Order: sequence, then structure tokens, then C-alpha cells
Amino acid sequence: MKIAVDCVAKGYATHEQVAEFVGLTTASWKQYYKNFQEGNVDRIPKLLRTLVPARDLRYLTGFTDEQLRLILERVLELSLKERMENLLWRVFLVWEYQIKQERLPSAGEIRR
Repeated sequence: MKIAVDCVAKGYATHEQVAEFVGLTTASWKQYYKNFQEGNVDRIPKLLRTLVPARDLRYLTGFTDEQLRLILERVLELSLKERMENLLWRVFLVWEYQIKQERLPSAGEIRR
């Protein structure tokens, strides 16, 4: 998006050209660009602001409030999925360890 915004800002490309380049309608691109120019970081949900590097926050300002809400939902969904996968992986590791421990002979059995 940085390249697209820079091209329009510096006059290297028109809104129509950039919209085609990024795969948006001209109206959607112009809305993004307008919001980006306003640069209101306070519109970004606080939780999303903590998850995105500070240098990239400005590019989120181009999205509408609804789009920002959907982005946050998706990020949280992915984050929760990762945590669940991590938890399941750890559970299986513990389970595998317990099974191995059950198979090991005790000290008394080794002496016999």
C-alpha cells in the first residue's frame, strides 16, 4: 500500500491506475486514500493497535471502521486458533511423555 499511496501523492499515477493496480474499484481506493490522508489512528481499535507494529499503523487508517472491526476479528480468530494448536501440541507432548514413563521398568524390576 505504501507504494500505491506514494504514487498518488507524488502524482506518478492516478487514482484509477492505482485502484486497478491494487485490485479495488476506484471508489473503494479513493475512500481508502481519503481515510489514509486523514490518518486518524484513534479509529483503529486499541487491541489492534497493540498487535500491529507502530510503523504500519498509518496504513490501517485507510480502512473503514467496519473493515477495521473485521480485521480485528480475523486477527483474534487466527490468534485463538494458534493458541489452541499450541495447547493441543503441548497436551500431546505430555501425553506421549506419560506413555513413555509407563513403559519404563521401575527400579525394582531392573534389579530382578
